[in-house]
Amino acid sequence: MSWETNYSYYTVPAAYLAAYSMHFYAVTSSGKNFNMSIPRTTEDNCSKDEKMEPILLGKILRARGAHQNGNETIGLYAAGVVAANLAGVDKHALNKLSLAYLATRLFYNYSYVWLQEKSGFGGSRPLVWTASMAIIFTLFIKAGNAINANL
Repeated sequence: MSWETNYSYYTVPAAYLAAYSMHFYAVTSSGKNFNMSIPRTTEDNCSKDEKMEPILLGKILRARGAHQNGNETIGLYAAGVVAANLAGVDKHALNKLSLAYLATRLFYNYSYVWLQEKSGFGGSRPLVWTASMAIIFTLFIKAGNAINANL
């Protein structure tokens, strides 16, 4: 990987796919409870399924939550990437921030779906979310600083 290349724009669809992977996990884990005609009933169907293991149900519900959270933050992240690029923020900084954001989103998904059941790891999810949001804010701050430096 060359740090001379600006990878920041590529991380936007990658972050979207990271969020979507949680939807895919939830759907494939739901089995017969997923209805292609009414997909938004999956959570309710799984909750009513008496044969579903409680641990699997928890993972499905948390995967849906991780997917929703990814969708809630992707727009702000994409806007931050565009703002930082248009403002002329250094591509090395952009690469580091963008790849760090992607890493936090991947760890967020893992933490939310698989670590929440483990004692002592419950607090990891909000910490990782906070780190991902701090990266987004940093993109905007760097964009603002770059624009103001050129006034």
